[in-house]
Amino acid sequence: MAKSRKTPPHPTWAALAVPNGELLDALNQSSTWSSRLRRVGQQHDVLVLPLERGLAALDAQQVPVEHGLSLIADYASGKLIALVGRGWANLWTDVHEVRVLPVGSWVLVPADVTTSPGSWAAAWLSRPPLPPIDLDTESGVDECPVERDPESLEGVPAGRLAPQTLHDGLAVLDGWKTSPAEAAS
Repeated sequence: MAKSRKTPPHPTWAALAVPNGELLDALNQSSTWSSRLRRVGQQHDVLVLPLERGLAALDAQQVPVEHGLSLIADYASGKLIALVGRGWANLWTDVHEVRVLPVGSWVLVPADVTTSPGSWAAAWLSRPPLPPIDLDTESGVDECPVERDPESLEGVPAGRLAPQTLHDGLAVLDGWKTSPAEAAS
């Protein structure tokens, strides 16, 4: 008699509501230098919502657990922080427990996009997409690096997460929209 093989379940965002494994070890060893305050600039809308509610909304929309979405967990305060492209603030006007940080406000983020997992107050759940490396150099162009404000979020790419997806996931949780799985059946 052949044994049936169960496929392992896909990771869910809700499973990340409490750090475990490597992330837990990294957070327990983090220092005050693992995170830093950065000013919200013109490039991003920064969404802040309850951690468990935000992760449940991502699961409701069947968003795969992957890097490139620019999601930060503030485990100390129970918040999810999403760095998304600019121009979505009006979508969140009447959504319960979601706020958009205005330009010039400060947000705590992991110190480094590529190496730092962060801290208990700002840990990467999904690192931002890395910008493409431009190998073409124009002759005659001054190759001095562009001066950027080190306290700004401008150097951190916005994630691939469509704000409408997160909005729709919250709508499913609140019962004013059906999930993709329910709509397919």
